[in-house]
Amino acid sequence: PSARNDDVIILEHLADILVRDQSVVGDIYKKYSKNRRLMVRARIFMDPALGFSALSIGGMNLFRDGSSKKIKKSILETFEYIGENGIDNKLLNNQKKHNLLESYEDGYNYNWLAYQLGESEIIYGDYRVYNRSIEILNNLTNDDIKRVVKKYLHEDNLVIYELKANNKNWTTPFVSFF
Repeated sequence: PSARNDDVIILEHLADILVRDQSVVGDIYKKYSKNRRLMVRARIFMDPALGFSALSIGGMNLFRDGSSKKIKKSILETFEYIGENGIDNKLLNNQKKHNLLESYEDGYNYNWLAYQLGESEIIYGDYRVYNRSIEILNNLTNDDIKRVVKKYLHEDNLVIYELKANNKNWTTPFVSFF
């Protein structure tokens, strides 16, 4: 969706949840990484834009031959699962508390606050969107997440890029093991 759609804000919060879950090797990350067999690490970020916004997951797999088909299937299955079941309420509530605390602390960083207000006015068309993100976060439920995941995170909207460097030598199996 366009950055001016409230669903983008929900996707941004979902991206934050995925980042948090990946950093602690939580259940969602284990699900789409197949317990870190498909990817060792992931980089997740949301790029809101006036045209099309993008939720990106970059997986890193060193010294292994990872199948992009398996990764694609695993990610789609994970989003399908989230679309049907939502996410763990404890994870959702912890993320909400974390983001609200972060937002409160950012309120004392005037440079950041001015930047956020300017970005809200220029990109989103209204400086009040800055507060809209907090309103949506306060009221965010699993039903919102399920709706947005079903609507946007499916095979028709998935693009996969694969970067490879296959410089194998006799030490590759040993390095991969460790």
